[in-house]
Amino acid sequence: MYRLIFWPVLAPSFLLGVASGAMVPVLVLGALALGASPALAAGIVAMAGATALAVTVPVGVFIDRVGDRRAMAIATAAADGSILLAVVALAGRLGVDGRGRAVDPPPRPLPASAGLTLRVGTVGPMPSSPLARPRRVLASALVALTLTACSLAPAPSPSPITSAPSPTAGATTAASTPEPAPASAPTVVGLGDSIMAGTNCACAGPLAAYADAVERAGGARPEVTNLGVAGWTSQDLRSFVLTDPDARAALAGADTVVVVIGANDLFRMGGPSDTARATTLPRKVLLLHAGVGAALQAIREVAGDGPDTYLVAGYWDILAPSGRSTPESAATTAAVNEALRAAAEDSGMDYVDLASAFAASGDVAALISDDGLHPNAEGIRVIGEALAASHP
Repeated sequence: MYRLIFWPVLAPSFLLGVASGAMVPVLVLGALALGASPALAAGIVAMAGATALAVTVPVGVFIDRVGDRRAMAIATAAADGSILLAVVALAGRLGVDGRGRAVDPPPRPLPASAGLTLRVGTVGPMPSSPLARPRRVLASALVALTLTACSLAPAPSPSPITSAPSPTAGATTAASTPEPAPASAPTVVGLGDSIMAGTNCACAGPLAAYADAVERAGGARPEVTNLGVAGWTSQDLRSFVLTDPDARAALAGADTVVVVIGANDLFRMGGPSDTARATTLPRKVLLLHAGVGAALQAIREVAGDGPDTYLVAGYWDILAPSGRSTPESAATTAAVNEALRAAAEDSGMDYVDLASAFAASGDVAALISDDGLHPNAEGIRVIGEALAASHP
């Protein structure tokens, strides 16, 4: 009797266990992509294991009674397989691929100004953030575009770049006559990717260049703190400002916040052949707008009433090899910058047009470092001038 009801009644429970196991990686990746903590993802894995055992153990006991050892082995494999799939998915999302290389590192606990190595290909799944409200259709200019895909991989980082105010020159006063305390310098905090970090520029980075430009124009030299990290996406930035106490303190005490973010979001959305499709690129630009918008809203939330000014910089034609633009790369960069402009305006921040600043130099290629992607010292100077001009 037991054997007669086994296949029509109990076999579907095996299928349910296998289907549940197959869904676990999807649930884990989805939770992580939406900003869930690794602890929550581990909880999903544990729940999946409990579910698999709840499905398979009673069935296994029944099978053991009827003596079908092969079916018992299938039940055990279904439970073990579901848990294994979840663990593999979790490990892969948290930073290890099949060759032991980091593919999507979590935000670093301490801010750093990082070097960067160039690597061709995709670097991992695209992170996503809660959807910001889109302001306009960003895809109208995206028809038959071809992208050259590249990726930004983080390298070991030195300490954050800071620039202190220049000492005030003057005659030495008598010890009995105390000097008046100097007026406090304005403070500027920078957040973003390898552009903010000053990767491969052989210089102190864009915030130091900004401070130089302000001082040349006769203003008080600001004190700057550069929290840029090479390889970061908008999701990395959002997680950092929401969880890192040093970042929260820096933002709360800043007068001006400067943000450069978004290029890595685009680079991580697919390989060259996928990204080049005109049918998929508009969607990617909309996702870029949403991810950057969520990061900017998080910055606003953490900074509170501290900063008076927020500057969000766009990009020059970062898709052009060594700054030599093509019609396709220029059109794509224009769409990307439009998404960044919209995200900035949605968050009540000012947009800084670096594409126009680079084009005004007359030779964009002369502003790009030997890696063909990042600005050199002269390019960083142009960025600093553009930031200062946008906020006199």
